[in-house]
Amino acid sequence: MTPEEKKAAVKTATIIRTARKLRGWNQVDVAQKIGISQSALSKMESGILIPSVHQWFEFCSSAGIPADSHVHGYLDRLELIRFQEKIDQNDFKIKDIYRVDAGSSARSLAPLIQLLYSEIGDVKAKKFLKELGVDPDYFVDLDNQINFRFFVDLFQSMKKKGLYKKADLKQFTHQVASQKSHGGLFTNYQNANNCESILKVAFSKSEFYEVNFNYKIEESNHKKISFSVSPKEHLLKNKDLMFIEAQEFLNDYRGGYFKSLVDQLNTNKISIKNVNCISHEQKRSIYEMSYS
Repeated sequence: MTPEEKKAAVKTATIIRTARKLRGWNQVDVAQKIGISQSALSKMESGILIPSVHQWFEFCSSAGIPADSHVHGYLDRLELIRFQEKIDQNDFKIKDIYRVDAGSSARSLAPLIQLLYSEIGDVKAKKFLKELGVDPDYFVDLDNQINFRFFVDLFQSMKKKGLYKKADLKQFTHQVASQKSHGGLFTNYQNANNCESILKVAFSKSEFYEVNFNYKIEESNHKKISFSVSPKEHLLKNKDLMFIEAQEFLNDYRGGYFKSLVDQLNTNKISIKNVNCISHEQKRSIYEMSYS
């Protein structure tokens, strides 16, 4: 294989594995559906063998996924997230503590997952996620759900590895404006052209990402925008989700997230000076975004 073919094979392999696990199929099931041997499918899932056009379209049709999924490298069902007391992980291996009280999606974690892969490489990143107790393929489907505890544990583990430093917040959040962080919702952001419209898109689409917080623009003028973020009851009541322990990081990360999002996507080239948490209480935080 050429280097380009190898990259394509790896992307295709990831999509096949993810879609198979999502449907609860084993390799024999899929092999029979597309008319190949189980050993041939195993090679496809390892990136050693590329499926023919016929085999690929047959697989996509059976699995109910878009045929161009291998181009993007992710699956996106564009489903609203709903709070689940316990998720069914299908054939993905997930530690039990991350399956209960689930209000986050893989989409909401995409910037951190992408950063992890870009910083330490595919092999080490997959090992890192497995050691945390989650199948790396689980994050390929942007609509898969997990609880807030995983977000906290992921950040703390990345911090221990030196991947997060407060001074490097811009680098830590630079992935938030990539298409892979939003999937099919990315076009909504591209159609927005200023700070307020980008934030309105983000807040109006928030339930495609997670259902842990309520977002609201409080005030907007030609110099600044203030917005509030309020945690929902399941975060406040369930100590196992570690919401309180994550407050300092959340304030920093959220400020960096929205700064990077607006900085990179606004077509009016407005310069964001900063995004600060100006008021913090357990049940509501107020942020102020100033720009010129």
